[in-house]
Amino acid sequence: MTKHAGPQVGSPEAFAAAILAKGLPSKDDVLALARMLPMSPSPRDEAAKSFSTGACVHGGAVNIRKTCGLHPFATLALTAFVRAKAPECTFSTVTVLFEDSAPPHRDLQNHSCENHVFPLSTFSGGKLWVEGHGDERLVLDGKEVIGGPLEWVGDCVKFRADKLTHFVLPWKGSRVVLVAFCVRFFTELDGDKLATLTSLGFRLPNPSDLCPPASADPCDRGPGPSEAPEVDREPNTGIASPGDGFIAAPPRASAEPSANHVPHSPSLVRLAEEPRKAHLFEKPLFIEVCAGSALLSSVAREAGFDILPIDAGHKVPRAYAHVLRLDLRESLTLQFLENVLQNRAVAWIHFSLPTGTTGRVFRSLASPRGLPNLQEPGASRVLAANAIFDNVATLLQKVLASFPSVGVSVEHPIGSAVWELPAFAQLRRSLPRVTLTACFFGAFYNRKTLLVTNRDVFQSMGGLCPGCVSHGKPPGSGFRLDGSYPKAFCEAFVGHVAAHSASCGFFLAPQAVSTLHASRTAAQAQPRASKFPPLISEFAYTVSVRAPRVPPLNNKSCLTASWLSVPLGSKLLRSSFPGGPNCPPHPGPYLPDTSLTSFTFGVYREPSTFLKEAKLLKHPFDTCRGLPDGMLKVLHFILVQGPVGVMRHRLNVIKLWQKWASELAPEEEKLRASLHPDVRAVLGNKRVLLMKKIASSLNWPDTTLWDDLTQGFKLTGSQPRTGVFEPDCKPAISSESEFWMAASAQTRNVEEADPSGKQWLHGPLSRAEVGKWRPIDDFSENGVNACFECFERLSLKALDEVAWVCMYIMKACKYTGSVDLELSDGTRLRGPVHACWKDVAHSKPQTKAYDLKSAYKQLPLRPSEQAKAVLVLKKPGGSACGFVCKTLPLLWELLVLTSCYFDDYPAAAPTLLSQSTDHVVHSLMDLLQFQMAKPKEKPFATVTEMLGVLVDTSDDSLASVKIGNKPDRAAALSEALGSIISSGRVEVRTLPTLFGRLQFAKAQILGRTGRLGVADVRKLEHSKSEFVDLRDDQLQAFKVLRARLLRGAPRSLSSSPGEPPVLVFTDGACEPTASGGHLATVGGVLIVRGRHPQVRTFGCKVNDDLVSKWSSEKRHLIGQTELFAVVLARSLWSQYLANKRTLFFIDHSGVLGACVSGSATDPYWRELLLHFEAADEPGPCLSWFMRVPSHSNLADAPSRAKWSEMTYLEPYSRDRPACFVSGTLLADVES
Repeated sequence: MTKHAGPQVGSPEAFAAAILAKGLPSKDDVLALARMLPMSPSPRDEAAKSFSTGACVHGGAVNIRKTCGLHPFATLALTAFVRAKAPECTFSTVTVLFEDSAPPHRDLQNHSCENHVFPLSTFSGGKLWVEGHGDERLVLDGKEVIGGPLEWVGDCVKFRADKLTHFVLPWKGSRVVLVAFCVRFFTELDGDKLATLTSLGFRLPNPSDLCPPASADPCDRGPGPSEAPEVDREPNTGIASPGDGFIAAPPRASAEPSANHVPHSPSLVRLAEEPRKAHLFEKPLFIEVCAGSALLSSVAREAGFDILPIDAGHKVPRAYAHVLRLDLRESLTLQFLENVLQNRAVAWIHFSLPTGTTGRVFRSLASPRGLPNLQEPGASRVLAANAIFDNVATLLQKVLASFPSVGVSVEHPIGSAVWELPAFAQLRRSLPRVTLTACFFGAFYNRKTLLVTNRDVFQSMGGLCPGCVSHGKPPGSGFRLDGSYPKAFCEAFVGHVAAHSASCGFFLAPQAVSTLHASRTAAQAQPRASKFPPLISEFAYTVSVRAPRVPPLNNKSCLTASWLSVPLGSKLLRSSFPGGPNCPPHPGPYLPDTSLTSFTFGVYREPSTFLKEAKLLKHPFDTCRGLPDGMLKVLHFILVQGPVGVMRHRLNVIKLWQKWASELAPEEEKLRASLHPDVRAVLGNKRVLLMKKIASSLNWPDTTLWDDLTQGFKLTGSQPRTGVFEPDCKPAISSESEFWMAASAQTRNVEEADPSGKQWLHGPLSRAEVGKWRPIDDFSENGVNACFECFERLSLKALDEVAWVCMYIMKACKYTGSVDLELSDGTRLRGPVHACWKDVAHSKPQTKAYDLKSAYKQLPLRPSEQAKAVLVLKKPGGSACGFVCKTLPLLWELLVLTSCYFDDYPAAAPTLLSQSTDHVVHSLMDLLQFQMAKPKEKPFATVTEMLGVLVDTSDDSLASVKIGNKPDRAAALSEALGSIISSGRVEVRTLPTLFGRLQFAKAQILGRTGRLGVADVRKLEHSKSEFVDLRDDQLQAFKVLRARLLRGAPRSLSSSPGEPPVLVFTDGACEPTASGGHLATVGGVLIVRGRHPQVRTFGCKVNDDLVSKWSSEKRHLIGQTELFAVVLARSLWSQYLANKRTLFFIDHSGVLGACVSGSATDPYWRELLLHFEAADEPGPCLSWFMRVPSHSNLADAPSRAKWSEMTYLEPYSRDRPACFVSGTLLADVES
């Protein structure tokens, strides 16, 4: 239990950032925030106070309020509250009114959409009297008005404030309400201001619908030249709901129409704007240098920052985040950090200077660089530390001089001689500084440290010992313990950094889902629990109370009884003792307020309340978007505009580009003549200037691509951000000079095939012996990759994206009849599906893969880099070859639904558009002079081989897309596994190849079955033995995996919207018995909704023989018991779960992780997971596993035979299951 939470951050922005970080703001959160915000007189009651943010209208002129810029986090919190409470509400403004008794009036400057009013405080009376609601007759301003009071419905009332007279009735208590409404003329705001409102979470009303004219020809029912598809701007709140994949962005400039606008296609939004947004929607980066355990970085990540913790690799008991191991003594590290600052959106960089050589044994104030005559090894340690201090000082000077927008902080013990080094002494004199004390933040020791920063934001964190009775012995000479700052310090520090970042235009989305994991989820594969935010928050709300005594707590820090209005079972999150953590609270109820201890509790939902929220959930497979914005726009255009509109657009674009090609032909010849001969030979007649002009018309952000095409691509050095791919930080770990020094040794190592080793290499072989040469080395073995530095990562999601496109086409054309797609900025693309697509023969999706011919030979390597591409050949040739995936969205501009997997371009299209798509792709490649592998190319079809699998869209009912293994690949894998099973052992050198093939199969087609076997191959691959004998459970896992491959059943991805997801709650309890054994009981609750709703439960004991088996080797059996409950529910209720979308709720974190991954190391857990695979195989359910707190778990009651607590579920049926291991009936739990 944390004994001290640190000082409260008084800034409303910091408070807002904190409540956003924990999830959707509660009513209490919003009320507390509102009381912190600056107040103005209420516009209709001068005695009242108010706070407003968003749009406003004065004298007919519309603008946005200054509060949007001054309080962006507070605005995000208020809009998030409104969106959560009233998802249908459209609003441009939020106002909080304190004690406002507005007289009768109409809000004539409001839009016609309804006002939504939410009570924040508790009061009686105070309803709104509204015209037209009731039969009361009043005379107002000489006119009779009929109306009455509006009743609160779900803590909200809504009405037309612009047309209906309304006023506030008398009340008792403190009346604080929040009003969400939309101002008139909001459409007159310019693009920047509209973007600001959307980025802050306001949901603006839809523009007027424009219905397309009717047409006799159903295939020509597209919009006219002046019409556009329906676009609904529905921005995210900055808190990512499942599948949003959204990061709130600062205001962005509106895009001007292109001078080369394509006629007759005004409804196509420019498709290449997404990469430009990549910088704007990028998470701000928090860098921690000398990170230790990276706890500070971990807290920053929870607050919504992207993090980069760096350390040299010193051992710590626990690392809270992945730490990049770099040596700060090396100039290469210094250059990398400078490149990070240039290429990433860095919000803050924090330095924790090392303290290992700062003691008096090594330095003094008079000799800060080290005492004279130091002996070894101390002298070497001081020398190494000085190199770090010098490099940090150099980097600090560059940051302060060249990157003034980046926040910088340096922490080091206050009495250290390092502060006397000239660079740090100057830093200490010139920048704001704060003295911190460890015990002030809950540490048991009293260690003072100095925080120097270029931002004056940490003053409230400073302070001396708060009056602790005693202190423990400080660990080492630093502020940190085992490499970790006190948790309360981290939270307070990050709170200030987050608030400052907000004021600088950064917006944080603590629970945003990455595009990679959103795409995998959309393709019906659940990522790890840590990669996806919880669908329901852990606590309903948090509450802080002040008291003179410690609350009654159990060993889990939960209340054993209601206490000071805090409900029973609430969890103590933190406490703040005014006298320090070692000073116990004073007894007695009449102490002054300054002596009271502050306690913060998380209040759990009751099971009935949790169930209400669970019933509102949609399955993440249905809510996550699986495509980038450009493909979503293409998909919307195709489905809404129909085939004729698509073909007309394609024709216009190709004609325009052909015209440009003719105009640029002379310049293309001049350019080719100026190229290096090797580059010219590789590029051939490719129209580089045409590509450049097209890219410019599409606002393509990568302006360096043309230099690479004309000069050749580099293999080493630093690759700047292109703005095309997701941000990342991958440093070079060796320099070019070090590469050349090691080149000869690398060549010898590769040439020598060691017969006593794993024998992965054979040869050397002649060219005649090899046959066709293929460049398979990824430049890691020869050290080239180690010399390459980049700041982006390429996520290969091509198969997921194509599968999702096919699923969506099926769903829209067969089931919903409409299109509703959400872009990353919250914009919604909506519209009816074109009439032509209602014919299955026209709309059934078909797929194919386009392949560039010898793609690695079509793009040039920079001549100066050619020597680095030679690995073993004794006589290097002069040919230039290389390949870099810098994809251009040219095919999206031609309305081709395609993705990219290196040089393969898998594509999908409705049947009626397949020939047109084929023609336009080849027309583009011919125009640009890129060579396609036409002999290998196959036509569009409903069963296609692409990327090593079979994609099947032949289902006439349009109910599913099937992904299956190629028969030859499945046979080869089955044969390899059969050999392992028959011998009972594995040859380790064969496993890397086997694992690679299995890993691909697992990711794409296996589903849940076989995950244990794949995990075993991964683990065995790292064995240092030549052969490894397999355990029985490993052999069984391999048998299950092989059987799955032999059956050859493809993975089925459901496209039908289906019924609401089935809800399954499970729980296990394990208590010691008087005889020294264990009593293990399990419970479950099944809730089926839709056309045949029902509720079923079970509560039973686990077989004694199974419990005895577990307890023979384990002391703690709760994990096995909880997992047994999950498997039992899956087996018992198979008829309700087969092929259904299902949400499993589990309250054990370890079991949750095992169910998501499908693997475990414990043999008993593995046995249970194999039974789950067996139960799921005949009719796999679309499962999603998520956490439920024990207090909120519906299955807790049946697992303990507390049937009287389940009245809220009535009527329900009780099942008596049989054990899936032994087949015997399980005994009921005794109450």
